[in-house]
Amino acid sequence: QLLSAVGSLLGPKPHVVLDEKRHGLKIWPLVVGSTATGRKGTGAGRVFGLLDEVDPAWTLRRRSGIASGEAIVHHVRDEVVRRKRTKGADGAVQETAEVTEGEPDKRLFLKEEEFSRVLRIARKEGTTISATIREAWDSDVLMTTAKTHPETATGAHVVILGHITPEELLRGIGETELSGGFVNRFLLVSSRRSKRTPQPPA
Repeated sequence: QLLSAVGSLLGPKPHVVLDEKRHGLKIWPLVVGSTATGRKGTGAGRVFGLLDEVDPAWTLRRRSGIASGEAIVHHVRDEVVRRKRTKGADGAVQETAEVTEGEPDKRLFLKEEEFSRVLRIARKEGTTISATIREAWDSDVLMTTAKTHPETATGAHVVILGHITPEELLRGIGETELSGGFVNRFLLVSSRRSKRTPQPPA
């Protein structure tokens, strides 16, 4: 979880090139552990408590509750300039620009403590969430094709951290998720409590 968060905090600039393809600091852990004793959230809390002091601006780039692929793109969207040409009363053509602000900080850290919900949404007919997540791992260019408000994101640096129980993982991952390459974007990590220390020594 620490490596994942640090990779998000550092952003898109650090990278390596393999097979002519750019690979940024994207580690997507899917932490698998039982409720209460898995300590998934406890571990994440330690990480965020440390890194929030390193870069307070990064706290504004954290989100949870992935609902759609369009929502992911919107959080790292580019500025859009739409130009309109109108004819005035005197017949002269005037051009005006309508600017929709984008997101200058292309870092996006998605923490999903109920990752089983993402798996359920991905199975719905017509959803774009699975395709967008796969694209966010493979590329730094994302886009939506909505007719009314299409959006594009260039230079996007999306990192996902998921938490799930073993039972939810077995129920939620089927042949489609395995064969479609959705699961292999994530690093499955087992998490469990190794000891109990209510009052740890200072």
